[in-house]
Amino acid sequence: MIRVASDNRDNLRLRWKGHRLDVTMENDGYPVMTHGLVKEYRDLQTGFSDKPDTAPHWMVVSSPSGNGFCYGGDAGLLIRSVRNGDRTLLHDYAHDCIDMLLDNLNGADADVITIGVVDGDAFGLGFEAAMSFDYLVATPRSRFAFPDTEFGLFPGMGAQMFLSRKIGMAAANRMINEGIVTGASDMCDHGIVTHMSEPDDIEATVGGIIKRNESRRSAILSARRAMSRACPIGESDLRDIVDIWVDSTMKTSGENLDRIEGAMRNPGNASAI
Repeated sequence: MIRVASDNRDNLRLRWKGHRLDVTMENDGYPVMTHGLVKEYRDLQTGFSDKPDTAPHWMVVSSPSGNGFCYGGDAGLLIRSVRNGDRTLLHDYAHDCIDMLLDNLNGADADVITIGVVDGDAFGLGFEAAMSFDYLVATPRSRFAFPDTEFGLFPGMGAQMFLSRKIGMAAANRMINEGIVTGASDMCDHGIVTHMSEPDDIEATVGGIIKRNESRRSAILSARRAMSRACPIGESDLRDIVDIWVDSTMKTSGENLDRIEGAMRNPGNASAI
Protein backbone atom coordinates (compact mmCIF):
# COMPACT_ATOMS: atom_id res chain seq x y z
CA MET A 1 0.00 0.00 0.00
CA ILE A 2 1.63 3.28 -1.11
CA ARG A 3 0.20 6.39 0.51
CA VAL A 4 0.99 9.92 -0.61
CA ALA A 5 -0.95 12.15 1.75
CA SER A 6 0.29 13.57 5.02
CA ASP A 7 -0.75 11.80 8.23
CA ASN A 8 -0.60 14.17 11.19
CA ARG A 9 -0.17 12.83 14.72
CA ASP A 10 0.49 14.45 18.08
CA ASN A 11 4.24 13.82 18.04
CA LEU A 12 5.10 12.42 14.60
CA ARG A 13 4.40 14.02 11.24
CA LEU A 14 4.35 11.46 8.43
CA ARG A 15 4.64 12.12 4.73
CA TRP A 16 4.72 9.41 2.10
CA LYS A 17 6.60 9.87 -1.16
CA GLY A 18 6.14 6.64 -3.11
CA HIS A 19 8.22 3.95 -1.38
CA ARG A 20 9.73 6.55 0.98
CA LEU A 21 8.28 7.67 4.32
CA ASP A 22 9.47 10.90 5.93
CA VAL A 23 8.97 10.98 9.71
CA THR A 24 9.38 14.29 11.54
CA MET A 25 9.58 14.12 15.34
CA GLU A 26 7.77 17.09 16.81
CA ASN A 27 7.43 18.39 20.36
CA ASP A 28 6.23 21.58 21.95
CA GLY A 29 9.44 23.50 22.64
CA TYR A 30 12.73 21.68 22.17
CA PRO A 31 12.92 18.12 20.80
CA VAL A 32 13.19 15.25 23.28
CA MET A 33 12.10 11.61 23.25
CA THR A 34 8.90 11.99 25.26
CA HIS A 35 7.07 8.81 26.19
CA GLY A 36 4.25 9.82 23.86
CA LEU A 37 6.64 10.19 20.92
CA VAL A 38 8.31 6.86 21.68
CA LYS A 39 4.93 5.10 21.83
CA GLU A 40 3.88 6.60 18.49
CA TYR A 41 7.15 5.54 16.91
CA ARG A 42 6.63 2.04 18.32
CA ASP A 43 3.09 1.95 16.89
CA LEU A 44 4.53 2.82 13.49
CA GLN A 45 7.16 0.09 13.73
CA THR A 46 4.68 -2.51 14.98
CA GLY A 47 2.36 -1.70 12.10
CA PHE A 48 5.14 -2.42 9.62
CA SER A 49 6.11 -5.62 11.43
CA ASP A 50 2.52 -6.86 11.41
CA LYS A 51 1.95 -5.92 7.74
CA PRO A 52 5.30 -5.80 5.93
CA ASP A 53 3.58 -5.12 2.60
CA THR A 54 2.56 -1.68 3.95
CA ALA A 55 6.12 -0.80 5.03
CA PRO A 56 8.22 1.74 3.11
CA HIS A 57 11.46 0.79 1.41
CA TRP A 58 13.06 3.84 3.03
CA MET A 59 12.20 5.70 6.23
CA VAL A 60 13.79 9.12 6.74
CA VAL A 61 13.64 10.43 10.34
CA SER A 62 14.38 14.03 11.33
CA SER A 63 13.33 16.88 13.59
CA PRO A 64 12.11 20.29 12.37
CA SER A 65 14.94 22.17 10.66
CA GLY A 66 17.06 24.33 12.93
CA ASN A 67 15.55 22.93 16.14
CA GLY A 68 18.21 20.32 16.92
CA PHE A 69 17.67 16.60 16.45
CA CYS A 70 17.01 15.44 20.01
CA TYR A 71 18.33 16.72 23.34
CA GLY A 72 17.76 13.41 25.10
CA GLY A 73 15.17 11.40 26.95
CA ASP A 74 12.01 12.44 28.74
CA ALA A 75 13.60 14.39 31.60
CA GLY A 76 10.21 15.44 32.97
CA LEU A 77 9.16 11.80 33.27
CA LEU A 78 12.49 10.96 34.90
CA ILE A 79 12.06 13.70 37.51
CA ARG A 80 8.48 12.66 38.28
CA SER A 81 9.47 9.02 38.58
CA VAL A 82 12.26 9.71 41.05
CA ARG A 83 10.40 12.26 43.16
CA ASN A 84 7.28 10.05 43.34
CA GLY A 85 9.24 6.82 43.85
CA ASP A 86 7.57 5.41 40.73
CA ARG A 87 10.07 2.86 39.41
CA THR A 88 7.44 1.23 37.18
CA LEU A 89 6.90 4.40 35.15
CA LEU A 90 10.64 4.82 34.53
CA HIS A 91 11.10 1.10 33.80
CA ASP A 92 8.28 1.02 31.24
CA TYR A 93 9.57 4.14 29.50
CA ALA A 94 13.14 2.81 29.33
CA HIS A 95 12.09 -0.55 27.91
CA ASP A 96 9.82 1.12 25.35
CA CYS A 97 12.88 3.11 24.25
CA ILE A 98 14.91 -0.08 23.91
CA ASP A 99 12.16 -1.70 21.84
CA MET A 100 12.19 1.35 19.57
CA LEU A 101 15.98 1.28 19.08
CA LEU A 102 16.15 -2.48 18.52
CA ASP A 103 13.38 -2.30 15.93
CA ASN A 104 15.19 0.57 14.25
CA LEU A 105 18.32 -1.57 14.03
CA ASN A 106 16.50 -4.43 12.33
CA GLY A 107 14.24 -2.38 10.06
CA ALA A 108 11.09 -3.22 12.05
CA ASP A 109 11.36 -6.82 10.77
CA ALA A 110 9.93 -5.45 7.53
CA ASP A 111 13.00 -4.72 5.38
CA VAL A 112 12.79 -0.99 6.07
CA ILE A 113 16.08 0.84 5.47
CA THR A 114 16.37 3.82 7.79
CA ILE A 115 18.05 7.20 7.31
CA GLY A 116 18.47 9.56 10.25
CA VAL A 117 18.97 13.29 9.64
CA VAL A 118 20.71 15.28 12.37
CA ASP A 119 20.74 19.05 11.94
CA GLY A 120 21.79 20.37 15.33
CA ASP A 121 22.37 18.58 18.60
CA ALA A 122 21.95 14.85 19.29
CA PHE A 123 22.53 14.35 23.03
CA GLY A 124 21.88 11.40 25.32
CA LEU A 125 19.05 9.24 24.00
CA GLY A 126 19.10 11.35 20.84
CA PHE A 127 22.68 10.19 20.20
CA GLU A 128 21.73 6.57 20.95
CA ALA A 129 18.82 6.85 18.51
CA ALA A 130 21.08 8.37 15.85
CA MET A 131 23.36 5.34 15.99
CA SER A 132 20.45 2.98 15.32
CA PHE A 133 19.89 4.15 11.72
CA ASP A 134 21.34 2.41 8.67
CA TYR A 135 22.52 5.77 7.29
CA LEU A 136 23.12 8.95 9.27
CA VAL A 137 23.20 12.35 7.57
CA ALA A 138 24.50 15.29 9.63
CA THR A 139 25.19 18.96 9.02
CA PRO A 140 28.43 20.70 10.05
CA ARG A 141 26.66 22.46 12.94
CA SER A 142 25.56 19.15 14.49
CA ARG A 143 27.01 17.96 17.81
CA PHE A 144 26.93 14.60 19.58
CA ALA A 145 27.41 13.92 23.29
CA PHE A 146 26.44 11.90 26.34
CA PRO A 147 26.32 14.57 29.09
CA ASP A 148 24.57 12.24 31.54
CA THR A 149 27.44 11.94 34.02
CA GLU A 150 27.15 15.67 34.77
CA PHE A 151 23.85 14.83 36.45
CA GLY A 152 25.01 11.72 38.30
CA LEU A 153 23.56 9.46 35.59
CA PHE A 154 24.92 7.29 32.82
CA PRO A 155 23.49 6.70 29.33
CA GLY A 156 21.80 3.33 29.75
CA MET A 157 19.80 2.79 26.57
CA GLY A 158 22.43 1.37 24.28
CA ALA A 159 25.28 3.87 24.44
CA GLN A 160 27.92 1.38 25.56
CA MET A 161 26.95 -1.26 22.99
CA PHE A 162 26.26 1.06 20.06
CA LEU A 163 29.29 3.27 20.55
CA SER A 164 31.72 0.44 21.34
CA ARG A 165 30.56 -1.28 18.17
CA LYS A 166 31.53 1.85 16.20
CA ILE A 167 34.69 3.25 17.83
CA GLY A 168 35.93 0.61 20.27
CA MET A 169 35.41 0.16 24.00
CA ALA A 170 38.18 2.43 25.29
CA ALA A 171 37.19 5.41 23.14
CA ALA A 172 33.50 4.85 23.89
CA ASN A 173 34.16 4.67 27.63
CA ARG A 174 36.09 7.95 27.55
CA MET A 175 33.43 9.73 25.51
CA ILE A 176 30.67 8.55 27.86
CA ASN A 177 32.45 9.14 31.17
CA GLU A 178 33.84 12.55 30.24
CA GLY A 179 30.73 13.80 28.44
CA ILE A 180 32.81 14.81 25.43
CA VAL A 181 30.95 16.91 22.86
CA THR A 182 31.98 15.84 19.36
CA GLY A 183 31.25 17.56 16.06
CA ALA A 184 29.72 15.93 13.01
CA SER A 185 33.00 15.92 11.07
CA ASP A 186 34.72 13.83 13.76
CA MET A 187 31.67 11.55 13.93
CA CYS A 188 32.04 11.09 10.17
CA ASP A 189 35.70 10.14 10.64
CA HIS A 190 34.55 7.54 13.19
CA GLY A 191 32.01 6.13 10.72
CA ILE A 192 29.01 7.06 12.89
CA VAL A 193 27.90 9.80 10.50
CA THR A 194 27.78 8.29 7.02
CA HIS A 195 27.07 11.47 5.02
CA MET A 196 27.80 15.15 5.65
CA SER A 197 25.46 17.75 4.20
CA GLU A 198 24.89 21.48 4.37
CA PRO A 199 21.46 22.29 5.83
CA ASP A 200 20.11 23.52 2.50
CA ASP A 201 21.31 20.37 0.74
CA ILE A 202 19.78 17.75 3.08
CA GLU A 203 17.00 16.74 0.71
CA ALA A 204 19.45 16.33 -2.16
CA THR A 205 21.76 14.25 0.05
CA VAL A 206 18.96 11.97 1.26
CA GLY A 207 17.56 11.65 -2.26
CA GLY A 208 21.01 10.74 -3.54
CA ILE A 209 21.40 7.96 -0.96
CA ILE A 210 18.07 6.46 -1.96
CA LYS A 211 18.67 6.80 -5.70
CA ARG A 212 22.12 5.20 -5.53
CA ASN A 213 21.01 2.32 -3.34
CA GLU A 214 17.47 1.40 -4.39
CA SER A 215 18.78 -1.16 -6.89
CA ARG A 216 21.03 -2.59 -4.15
CA ARG A 217 18.35 -2.93 -1.47
CA SER A 218 18.55 -6.71 -1.37
CA ALA A 219 22.32 -6.68 -0.86
CA ILE A 220 22.09 -3.94 1.78
CA LEU A 221 19.44 -5.84 3.72
CA SER A 222 21.46 -9.07 3.54
CA ALA A 223 24.59 -7.22 4.71
CA ARG A 224 22.63 -5.78 7.64
CA ARG A 225 21.52 -9.26 8.68
CA ALA A 226 25.10 -10.52 8.38
CA MET A 227 26.41 -7.59 10.46
CA SER A 228 23.90 -8.40 13.19
CA ARG A 229 25.55 -11.82 13.42
CA ALA A 230 29.12 -10.55 13.18
CA CYS A 231 28.63 -7.74 15.75
CA PRO A 232 25.45 -8.66 17.63
CA ILE A 233 23.60 -6.37 19.99
CA GLY A 234 22.58 -8.80 22.74
CA GLU A 235 19.00 -7.96 23.66
CA SER A 236 19.11 -9.65 27.07
CA ASP A 237 22.35 -7.84 27.96
CA LEU A 238 20.90 -4.56 26.74
CA ARG A 239 17.82 -5.01 28.92
CA ASP A 240 20.02 -5.86 31.90
CA ILE A 241 21.89 -2.59 31.35
CA VAL A 242 18.59 -0.72 31.15
CA ASP A 243 17.51 -2.18 34.48
CA ILE A 244 20.83 -1.09 36.01
CA TRP A 245 20.10 2.38 34.62
CA VAL A 246 16.59 2.41 36.12
CA ASP A 247 17.83 1.35 39.57
CA SER A 248 20.67 3.89 39.45
CA THR A 249 18.43 6.71 38.20
CA MET A 250 15.89 6.13 40.98
CA LYS A 251 18.68 7.07 43.43
CA THR A 252 19.34 10.46 41.78
CA SER A 253 19.85 13.16 44.37
CA GLY A 254 17.56 16.15 44.74
CA GLU A 255 20.47 18.41 43.78
CA ASN A 256 20.95 16.58 40.50
CA LEU A 257 17.22 16.61 39.81
CA ASP A 258 17.31 20.40 40.22
CA ARG A 259 20.23 20.55 37.78
CA ILE A 260 18.29 18.47 35.25
CA GLU A 261 15.38 20.90 35.54
CA GLY A 262 17.82 23.73 34.90
CA ALA A 263 19.13 21.98 31.80
CA MET A 264 15.55 21.59 30.54
CA ARG A 265 15.25 25.37 30.61
CA ASN A 266 18.48 25.76 28.59
CA PRO A 267 18.53 22.85 26.13
CA GLY A 268 20.98 24.45 23.72
CA ASN A 269 23.70 24.17 26.33
CA ALA A 270 26.02 21.17 25.81
CA SER A 271 25.07 20.00 29.29
CA ALA A 272 21.43 19.38 28.42
CA ILE A 273 20.37 15.76 28.83
